[in-house]
Amino acid sequence: MKYLKGRKYLDALCVYFWATTPVFISILTFTCYSLMGNRLTAATVFTTVALLNMLISPLNAFPWVMNGLIEAWVSIKRIEKLIKLPDHAVGNFFSKVPANQAMVDILVEDGVFKWGKESIDSDGQFIGVMGPVGCGKTTLLAALLGELEKENGSIAISETDS
Repeated sequence: MKYLKGRKYLDALCVYFWATTPVFISILTFTCYSLMGNRLTAATVFTTVALLNMLISPLNAFPWVMNGLIEAWVSIKRIEKLIKLPDHAVGNFFSKVPANQAMVDILVEDGVFKWGKESIDSDGQFIGVMGPVGCGKTTLLAALLGELEKENGSIAISETDS
């Protein structure tokens, strides 16, 4: 809530800056011009106001650009932190498919995997994975990727040159 509150205050400041920028810039410009000893004429004022009106949009966008840059920086730092995480340790998780089963790409024998508090058995031969919602398709893939805790059995992966 503290960060959301700060963000909303920044948004309010941006809206205030957006609404008051044209007036403040005009007043500041004409005050400086007069203090430097110059005389204001209608041609000078109208030309200056026209030029300042062209610059108002970029000036008004400045706070939002800064806000966007800060958000991008935070996002990049988060992504960088995620990318720098160590790889999932799968050292003893996988083994090689036995030579007598060269036609098999992935072999799961007596596989029991743990996802949270429930255990999932992986038994038999799979050519495709299909089923209703909640039957364990994603859990099977997570088990094959080594993202689940293996309680029993073995997973073997064939080593191909491709």
